[in-house]
This record gives sequence, structure tokens and C-alpha cells, in this order.
Amino acid sequence: MEDEPIFIIPISSPEQEICDKIFTSLKSSREDIKFPETKEEMRERQKVHLKNIKEKSYLGLYKNSTSCSIRLIGNMITITPYIFNKRWLEPVEEKTLKIEYDNNELEITRKIIEILE
Repeated sequence: MEDEPIFIIPISSPEQEICDKIFTSLKSSREDIKFPETKEEMRERQKVHLKNIKEKSYLGLYKNSTSCSIRLIGNMITITPYIFNKRWLEPVEEKTLKIEYDNNELEITRKIIEILE
């Protein structure tokens, strides 16, 4: 489930800027985000999220972007790339990368950039 902060940053941005955004997001992440209880609440949340990321639809977002999930659990970073498959994103499990996190943020950022290019 999405939450703030939301950053829109081109992959061509300076590595340190990308690094700062990734790790600000990871450090702001939490697991207790309340999932909408009704379809109406879900549609409203999706509408707000699309507005925040400056997209008209999830389909357009999926077609026109390159993405990956980045999870920090304990001291392990897991990076899973996604590909667009007709109507949604699918994880590319065989390309999932796990890296031990020990404040090697720029090194991890370089791996993420490599996966996304």
C-alpha cells in the first residue's frame, strides 16, 4: 500500500539524489498502513495517489515506467524488478537481488539503477 513520502525522480538524476530519495523513503516506511475497507474508499485512495504521482491511470503508469520494489527488513535489502504484462506489473523473481545493508547506501543505489536501466 502506498504512503508518503512520494518522490518522482528520473533515473538520469545524480546518484546521490536518487540515493537520498530511496533511503528517505525506506526510513519512512512502516507496516501499519490501514487498508481501505470498502471499494469506494479504495477508489478514492487510488485517485489521490494517482494525483500525487502525476498520473492519469495505473495502466499508463505501468506502461510508461520502469519499476522495482525495495524492501528493508532487518539488515537485508531486497530489490525486485517489475515488468508490465498487458494490464499490471509482475515481479521478475529471477532477477531479485538481496544485499546486506550496512550503511552502504550509494553502493545499493548503484545496484538499483543498474536493475532499472
